[in-house]
Amino acid sequence: MANQEVTTNEIMEFLQTNMVTRDEFNDRVGNLEVRFDNLEGRFDNLEGRVGHLENQMVTKDYLDDKFAIFSAEIGKKINKQTERHETLVDILASKSILQEADIKRLKK
Repeated sequence: MANQEVTTNEIMEFLQTNMVTRDEFNDRVGNLEVRFDNLEGRFDNLEGRVGHLENQMVTKDYLDDKFAIFSAEIGKKINKQTERHETLVDILASKSILQEADIKRLKK
């Protein structure tokens, strides 16, 4: 690679093209600060919304507990219905309303 030397004129042209005054710099920094403050406010709002969602969410543990409770209640109801069924069959059998074949079929 050849070593390219930069002339003073090229440096001056670059500076004239790219330099900003102190006022321009302060204006740009001020605009950045305003935009940053707006962005910060939006993030605060987003954090609040996410926090609200977290509070409203149903967790897996909560659902597991609820399903366990409902399963136990359903099991109790099924057992109670089974007991009633067996009691009814026994009562009907004791009064000779059901024949032996019917009793066997109902107690399966």
